Amino acid sequence: MDNPALEDLLSIQEDQRLRLLSRPGINVCYLAMNTQKKPFNDVRVRQAVATAIHKRRIIEAAYGGIAEPAASMCPSSMAGHAKLQDRNPDAKRAREILERAGHEEGFTCTLWYPAAQRTYLPDPGGVATQIQQDLKEIGITVELRKAEWSAHLQATQNGEHDLCLLGWMADIFDPDNFLYVLLDKENTVPPAQNVSFYTGDRVHKLLVDAQRTYDWPRRAKLYEEAQRLLLEEVPVVPLATVPDFRVVRQEIRGYTIYPAGGEYFRHVSFLR
Repeated sequence: MDNPALEDLLSIQEDQRLRLLSRPGINVCYLAMNTQKKPFNDVRVRQAVATAIHKRRIIEAAYGGIAEPAASMCPSSMAGHAKLQDRNPDAKRAREILERAGHEEGFTCTLWYPAAQRTYLPDPGGVATQIQQDLKEIGITVELRKAEWSAHLQATQNGEHDLCLLGWMADIFDPDNFLYVLLDKENTVPPAQNVSFYTGDRVHKLLVDAQRTYDWPRRAKLYEEAQRLLLEEVPVVPLATVPDFRVVRQEIRGYTIYPAGGEYFRHVSFLR
């Protein structure tokens, strides 16, 4: 069984006929802020939002406690991941940042989220509601917009949102598949993959330079610098990475979860 529902994990572990296998996930769930819309075109507002969000509360409420908090859009299990010092959730500091940005009275915005569950977003409404509560503490009123998957993508990829919840699962095991695809300015043309519509030139140069070199230590350094810039510019708030789970029968041996997907059974055997 591929990635069982999180609420079923305990019963699977207690079933003597089954084994639960896991490995670190190469996915990320994130909150995107539309940087082409006021007030999210102001980096201070984006920093205030990021400082207000309590990721561990989200993980306990909507992931059953099993996800890993994410500080970067590049998952921690992937080469090129930068070990960043994430913001500590602090409503008081977030309010101060918001006030310095001229929003002493707060403001109202929309948060789009999908109705459909995804591996990286098993409880979309739970995540959206927790973010709504976190932002309410700093004076931001969030109006939730729930949509079916296709409608959600159409709205967010065309920039109708203020905030939105989305995620990504690796197509290939390379940081370019996360950072360039989701955050480069070349991917802001609707229907955009970069739903923050962030157009940072410094990040763009770093990502393009990384594409042009085969020298891995140099690539890793470029990706690390890009991730540090993105933490400061905060067009998105990475929220969580979910482990990759498989369920097999006890008598199966030799099965391995491959990081970039696909099922390979060449070395699988049955214990009789």
